[in-house]
Amino acid sequence: MQSFLRVGIPMLGGEKGLVKLCRHIYLRTAGNPRATWIVVLTAALVLAVCYLALSFHERTLYLLAGFTYALGFLLREFFHRWRRK
Repeated sequence: MQSFLRVGIPMLGGEKGLVKLCRHIYLRTAGNPRATWIVVLTAALVLAVCYLALSFHERTLYLLAGFTYALGFLLREFFHRWRRK
């Protein structure tokens, strides 16, 4: 869990905060990896903090990259269906 949460973002509370967060997640899931909604929520919060820490121009770049990826993924599906048999 600690290696998953270490993404280079300074965490409030430092190392103690990271340990508390890991312990909280472990206690909430009872060590059960099937309770993934907590892990997904934690990852979403970490990504949201990373995104909001960016400048406006960097955010725009990430949005354009995301749209480009989505367009490429969509076109890949169409090209796969349209190819000759």
